[in-house]
Amino acid sequence: MDDSCDVLAFLEKDSFYCSAKVFYIDETAWWSYIVTNARANDIAVIIDKAMSVIAAMSVWF
Repeated sequence: MDDSCDVLAFLEKDSFYCSAKVFYIDETAWWSYIVTNARANDIAVIIDKAMSVIAAMSVWF
């Protein structure tokens, strides 16, 4: 495993995001996930779920 793989693995751990005003959201709310699934028949549901995840996290702010 090279250094870039190590960094990516580290950044995907939710414990990395436990500092003030930083939070980790589920992969289904990531922009890259939404873009990848943009042509899915249920894109509206995917976006609604992503927004629900983000809204739930706003409690931390």
